[in-house]
Amino acid sequence: MKIEGLPFDAYPGGGREQLEQRPGFNTRHADAPEFMRITGVTNCAYCGLPFTARFEDWLTMVLDHVVPQSVCKSMGIDAIWVWNYSNAVLACGACNGFCNRFKVEVDCTVPKTLPEFYDLRDRIFLERRNLILARRGKERTYFDTKPWDSTFQQTVLEVGAEGGTLAIVRQRNQRGTWEYWTLRDETTMLDVLPKDELGDGVALFEQSAHVDKFEDALLRLDKYPWFRFVPTTVSDEFTDLVLSEVEKRGGKEAVIEWSERLYRPQARLLP
Repeated sequence: MKIEGLPFDAYPGGGREQLEQRPGFNTRHADAPEFMRITGVTNCAYCGLPFTARFEDWLTMVLDHVVPQSVCKSMGIDAIWVWNYSNAVLACGACNGFCNRFKVEVDCTVPKTLPEFYDLRDRIFLERRNLILARRGKERTYFDTKPWDSTFQQTVLEVGAEGGTLAIVRQRNQRGTWEYWTLRDETTMLDVLPKDELGDGVALFEQSAHVDKFEDALLRLDKYPWFRFVPTTVSDEFTDLVLSEVEKRGGKEAVIEWSERLYRPQARLLP
């Protein structure tokens, strides 16, 4: 779920006025339910997880200070502002655990007025949300590799041309580390050309030996002009590396074309 804007916009007064003070009691039994009644907000401010649909999600709920208490103490900010519901957001346990040691820049101006405090709150929220979403992205990438499943194979690079595809695939070995290999698949030629035009003994599918590094597998593809083909799958883990290698082999024009294709809807970028 992608969240745009600030969660405070949905608060009474657009999030720019004081609400009730937090009692500071148990989140699920006092603070959070009262916050929900006042603001109408029932989901995580960072990832959008709804807390009222499933009991299991409800148990992960935290009511988070946006401007942290430690920051307020170090800057001498009025505790009334800090403990007001307008300085709070709901967060799931995962998002709240990411980057929860947020530090304000040393030269940050101490807010003297309530509008200045809300400006600080908004800036801190946006900065922390960006950090949290980046961490969630890394966790998603790791999760999608199914680290618990030793049989899982993941295509991390695939390019296509008329008649077939080239790919780099990986799978964990018994040590739990990745092994990579390349695939050449031209079996779609069977649907395009009559069998007698293919010739006898033509290998339409080829798999290389396994190697320990993605870079080594990429070198094996160099027997083909893979960088001139159409990219259809590129793991985010290797996007920067692949674009760098494309530029080395095909120049600026090639890397520009790849970049454009990777961000088109029809190109599938793995998270």
